[in-house]
Amino acid sequence: MNKLSTLLIASGLAMSATVWAADTNTSSATAPDTQSHSLRTATLGVSPQVGVMAYKGTNGSYSTRSLAGLAVDGNIGKSVFGDNESTRDLYLGVTTGVFYSRVGSTSANFFGSEDQNDQTSTSIVIIPTDVKIGYFLSDAVRVAVHGGGNLIYSNAGQAQSLGLSGNGDSSWKYYLNAGADLDVALSTRVSVVARPDFTFVKTGEALFSGTLGVNVSML
Repeated sequence: MNKLSTLLIASGLAMSATVWAADTNTSSATAPDTQSHSLRTATLGVSPQVGVMAYKGTNGSYSTRSLAGLAVDGNIGKSVFGDNESTRDLYLGVTTGVFYSRVGSTSANFFGSEDQNDQTSTSIVIIPTDVKIGYFLSDAVRVAVHGGGNLIYSNAGQAQSLGLSGNGDSSWKYYLNAGADLDVALSTRVSVVARPDFTFVKTGEALFSGTLGVNVSML
């Protein structure tokens, strides 16, 4: 993982820890029935995430690489569903953000380093554009599915080894995707996020990513 990704995740985690500590101090002086979890009330959430990306190479074998980035979730369900009691447990949102992975060459390690041929080294950027539909199992737990597309940038190199189309040149391409989300609230503004995702790069083939993160409610 390069320095930019490390700095991004470290800054996000530091922000999450600060907000969590502030929430903990505040909640200690607040009656339990007046607290509301961020999962139901948040309009905008930001979550630094880290994880793994798995893909099938041109040689038919599967490889994994590290993945890091920042996701942004917008809750539009409150505008669509209103305050109806019958739709209280439904969630509708949109997700975007940016994720980065240094793939390296076919001989690189999990972090994309130790390339034997730097001229064929690959880095990719993934920008999700998803709609998310979910259900609240409780005030503190939400499950959801998401779908839409991933806009993927790959630089010149071994992009085709990830199953991505192209002729080896740098390019932006859009692929359909689908996945799931699990959010568990830790405090009124902080929750833990798990996000598996499949990008359908070719017929019968998919680029898989699985990330864990901490979501901070901004609004």
